[in-house]
Amino acid sequence: MPQQAMGFYLKPANTYVIIEKEWVLFTVLTGLVYCIHLVWMCYGVDVYASYERHIPCEGATSNDDASAVYDVWILLCIIFHMVEWIRQTIFATSALVGVNLVTVYYGLYVMIPFGVIVMLGGSIAAFTSEGDCQDK
Repeated sequence: MPQQAMGFYLKPANTYVIIEKEWVLFTVLTGLVYCIHLVWMCYGVDVYASYERHIPCEGATSNDDASAVYDVWILLCIIFHMVEWIRQTIFATSALVGVNLVTVYYGLYVMIPFGVIVMLGGSIAAFTSEGDCQDK
């Protein structure tokens, strides 16, 4: 079989053929990533719903002020991990069920820059918040 350029293998139809033939390897890899996103998504929901986010820290006069420091960033992080979790489910479906969903999987790559922005924004919010808020 002649060697092709990388772009050939990245076309959804060709990628699907590779996934279908090497389904065990791809199922194990996507299962690991799936579990990672599931754990981080559950942790984010736990933190978002926790009573501890309402503990007042420096400068907060109400429960809403105390939780406003991280609420948006935690929510955006949960959304990112949920979409990535769904993306891995789509990939696993392609590998295990034999349905070509690679185009949908590729389409959800738009979440990667979103994830980087959320990571940077959450880090900036954490490092610029009051010192007392960082301990909570």
